[in-house]
Order: sequence, then C-alpha cells, then structure tokens
Amino acid sequence: MRCVVVALALLVFPAGAGTAIAQQAGPVSELIRAQTELIARTREYRESLEPVLGFQEAEAARAEAQARSHRELLDRGLVARRDVEALDALAQAARARVDETHQRMGEADALMGETLAAIEVAKMPRTAPGELVSTSTMIRYQGMVELAAGNVASIQTFFSEQFGRSFKSFGDPLGHDATSLEGDFREEQAVLRFLREGKAVGAVTTGLDEDAENTLKIEIRAGAATWV
Repeated sequence: MRCVVVALALLVFPAGAGTAIAQQAGPVSELIRAQTELIARTREYRESLEPVLGFQEAEAARAEAQARSHRELLDRGLVARRDVEALDALAQAARARVDETHQRMGEADALMGETLAAIEVAKMPRTAPGELVSTSTMIRYQGMVELAAGNVASIQTFFSEQFGRSFKSFGDPLGHDATSLEGDFREEQAVLRFLREGKAVGAVTTGLDEDAENTLKIEIRAGAATWV
C-alpha cells in the first residue's frame, strides 16, 4: 500500500504544486482541503474496522479452542481425523480474516501518514533543485530534476519494474472539487478521476487496456474543454 500511495503522490502532485495552488487559492488550498478530507474518511474507515476486528478475534479464538479440543479427542480415538482437519481449516480461515483486517487497518494508518506528509509538503515554499528542508515533522529533499509530463514515464517504469505495477496520470487534476474512484488500487485495475463540477479533468490509473485508456482520454479532454 505504501508504494501505491507514494506513486499516486508523485503522479498527481508534481513538485511545487502545493505552492502554486497556495498562490492561486490562498493559505487553505484546494489540495490541502482534499487531503484533509481524505484523512477524515480514512480515519472513519479505520474506526469502522475496530468492532469488526473484535468480533473476528473472538470468532477465531473459539474456532481455535474447538480445534484444539478435537485434536485431544483424536489422540484418544474418539473423533475422526477428517473432522479435526475440517475444524483446523475453519480455525485457520478465521485467523486469516483477523490478519486481513489488521492489514487493512495498517494500510489505513499508512495512507493517513502519507497524506499528512503530503499536506506538510504542500505548505512548504518551493525549494531549489538539490535543496534539503527539515521541519519538526519531516525532511524534504528536492531532487535535481523537476517532475514534469516528460519524465513521468520514468516513474511509471520504475514502479512497474520494482513492484510489478504501473501507474499512469492523465490530464491536470489541479482545481478539481471532487474525486471518483472506480475499482481498487490494491487490485489489478483502478481509475481515480479528478472532477470539476462533475466532469473529469484528470485521472490516475492502473491496469487499463489501451481501449479503456483512449476512452478515458476522450472523457478528460471533453471535461477540460469546458474550462479553456
């Protein structure tokens, strides 16, 4: 998940984007507002998992206790092995659900941490290439090369080679007032649309075929044309 968040941050929020937005929209930029909303929604999602986790842990504990009890009976020849194996499988499945919920909560924590860091970056003044800026909460190093449309492909290639995933950015998300997520970035295919008055002006994608990408480009061009 952490890799996905970093990739989206690189593709959607180019170097200096926070400063540019702040200059256009004042101290409370649209970018920071959207990121703050994302943190709030993510926190609500994580909190909703806590009662689920409690139920799953209790269920797993009962299943594991039952499996242990039947293994003891098996040693005494009082139950069939297939019954014990079935209970073991149920206990393992229950524990796997607990582990999956823990993973989702960890992913939510990581997303909130990354987004908080992105907010700090957006508040920072634009730095010169190679400059290191340190605050009480983070350290930012401005690379020697600015992120621009011409070198986004190198980032896509890096994530494709390192993690087997490719992320693509289309259009210009700056100035959007809403987002729409189709699919799941943890899975094989997803599209995050950046909307302005209901029309797509930008998007980040993974897993789309060429036809779907071309359709999305047409949609974004049509949406952007209303703001030219």
